[in-house]
Amino acid sequence: MSEVRSRLAICSSCYLPPISYFNNLLETEKVYLDPNERWTKSHLRNRTSILSTNGKLNLTVPVQKSKQQQTLVKEIKISYNDPWVRVHKGAIESAYNKSAFFEYLKDELFVIYEKKPVFLIDFNSELTDWIFKKLRLKLKLELLPDERLDAVDYRIGSDQLSPDLTTSILPYPQVFSEKFPFVDGLSILDLLCNKGRM
Repeated sequence: MSEVRSRLAICSSCYLPPISYFNNLLETEKVYLDPNERWTKSHLRNRTSILSTNGKLNLTVPVQKSKQQQTLVKEIKISYNDPWVRVHKGAIESAYNKSAFFEYLKDELFVIYEKKPVFLIDFNSELTDWIFKKLRLKLKLELLPDERLDAVDYRIGSDQLSPDLTTSILPYPQVFSEKFPFVDGLSILDLLCNKGRM
């Protein structure tokens, strides 16, 4: 990881991001979320990966299609036409039910899903703040102010962001380690369920 020039960081809204997303923030004091980024199809904004009994499983939060060509991230609405909340909760429970820490996490985690927020940015922000708490990081996402900040830019597409967001940390025990070699690039949820924290 490159040397941090500022104790402030700017991030993108992401759905249960990979471990490397949080590695970037370990030395920061304040994290700002940019709600005015342009929406692009990026696997991090509404997709995450967990380790299931059949291997790596991608979970996607469906979003409503926008008629505007230049939609802002803060305008993206979640679609509830399909039962994705039930599917995601079921997949997460099936994947991590035998992990060391899942039983201590699931109730708080699933409450966030059941709130069914309208906007993706609100859902992602609440999940990220919950993860900060579980990692014991004294951070909370704040909206990026209008004034210019001397902050490290970790937004999607930024040069400061690790070019390979699928890289995490040294291997740790995973639920299905008897079936698969260590699987990298998974959601931070994998680390929390298996190890408790970084």
